[in-house]
Amino acid sequence: MTETFINKSTLQENYSTLPNKLINDDKLSGDGLAVLVYLLSKPADWKVNAQNIANRFGYGINKVYSIIKQLIQYGYVKKDVMRDQGKYTQIVYHVYDQPFHCLPQMDLPQMDISETYKVKKEQNKESTNEREPTIWDIAVPRLIQSGIDEKKARGVIMMLLKSLKLVKDVTEKEKIVLDAIFKMPDTVTQYDRVLPYLTAIVKKADKVIEPVKVYGSVIKQLTADDVLTAGPAMQDYYRRKKEMEVINLVNSGAVNKEQIGWFYGS
Repeated sequence: MTETFINKSTLQENYSTLPNKLINDDKLSGDGLAVLVYLLSKPADWKVNAQNIANRFGYGINKVYSIIKQLIQYGYVKKDVMRDQGKYTQIVYHVYDQPFHCLPQMDLPQMDISETYKVKKEQNKESTNEREPTIWDIAVPRLIQSGIDEKKARGVIMMLLKSLKLVKDVTEKEKIVLDAIFKMPDTVTQYDRVLPYLTAIVKKADKVIEPVKVYGSVIKQLTADDVLTAGPAMQDYYRRKKEMEVINLVNSGAVNKEQIGWFYGS
């Protein structure tokens, strides 16, 4: 009697059927295959959402877009840039269980013929350009989903980036803005509600982060306990040398101003 090593259930409902050719396609990375199988398990009217994928797999949003780009490259996903009267409105992804250019016949989404060249141009650019998606590539579609047109969405992102006065690193600025945008509840919609909401979130994150100082192999960073138990000599040292670290502890809520009157001259 042959021993069975691969055991499969006989399912009557709530299951997906996938081609073995897809599962064994060695061009796909492990992450790409995992995401593709996940997408193909969804109903036909389910819209691909990068943040949903990020939440499901614990990926960063940049990694999700890199995976989607790989699936586009191998023909398992088709990206359509939707426009209205020549203006960009949203990006729609169509998912296939085999490379769509290999399908004998398929009904592609209907698009305004006047926009065909623009869409093809953008798709060709994507297939030849392996750059990482920018903050504009990632954040604009999310803001459009919140009822903001493309021009205003770009304006919102620019205003948020410029509002970060204390954070100097460009990458850190973009991370703060992206985190705020993608953590924004779906109930917050339209420009006059989205902008104040995001501005408040970004403002809270606008802090100077002092680099951690290394003494030999030991990392030493100022703590709330250091500040609260400091004697006169250390208080004077912290005022002169650790001002921003103390302020960060106050801003984070770890220390109350009333507890360190010596720092504020009271």
